[in-house]
Amino acid sequence: MSKFTIPTEFMGVSTEDAYKRVLEGTPKSDTPEPDASPTTFNNSNIVRSDYIKIPETKEIISRFELPGYNNMNWENTNFKLHDNGLYMPTIPDFMKHFLNVIDVFKSKGKKSLLDANGNPVSEKDTEDIYKHLTTNHLPQYGGNYGTWTWLDGLFRQDRNSFKLNSEHRTSKVNGQRTLTAGKSESLESCLSENKWAGLKLNRQGLPVEKSSSESNRPGENFYFWTPVANRVAGFDAYSGWAGLDCGGGPSVADPGLGVYAVAQGV
Repeated sequence: MSKFTIPTEFMGVSTEDAYKRVLEGTPKSDTPEPDASPTTFNNSNIVRSDYIKIPETKEIISRFELPGYNNMNWENTNFKLHDNGLYMPTIPDFMKHFLNVIDVFKSKGKKSLLDANGNPVSEKDTEDIYKHLTTNHLPQYGGNYGTWTWLDGLFRQDRNSFKLNSEHRTSKVNGQRTLTAGKSESLESCLSENKWAGLKLNRQGLPVEKSSSESNRPGENFYFWTPVANRVAGFDAYSGWAGLDCGGGPSVADPGLGVYAVAQGV
């Protein structure tokens, strides 16, 4: 079987240049101080029909990236979401949504996505959501191609343990805004090299098996970039792949890079 070669052009620029831009930057420490007071959320002003229920959680996620959130780094994207009663999707929650969309789309009308009001999403809208997550469909969302969103996952090296920090919330410490991780846990076993991954995931939303194919199979696999210390997670889709990137630079900002929003659903 021949190996897949990442396309040489990505978002109208060379793949190498685009990926280097994402890898640049060093995050600020997210270690909370004792007097940190975390954000509380009030999302009563959202349009609930624009959000989809995430299976097995009490959360809802926007159908596409939110307008007005492009070209911001990871920290400032979190701040703006929190200011509007929203938060960034964690890796497991986003990947649950990703798998649910695939499952519903492949059912050919036998299953339905549900919006935040509990109403079924039309087959046409479901197709748009699916294609945007797996190809370069609907370029008006997220810039000039398919999905490109930050995810709430920050990787840290802690002595002999590799940590995944998530559920970040805005805190004010001595008047200074900072991000506080609500959860920090040891990284579970996952693929240890950059590979096409199958759809079997661990509890943290990371793939545990290689794909049987070394080429893009929309709705059957995705490309996985393994976790890197002091980097954050993101998800993107393009004509050549859908990918879960766990080595992105938190300080990068790009016109095409935006964010899906999550809200409390109940």
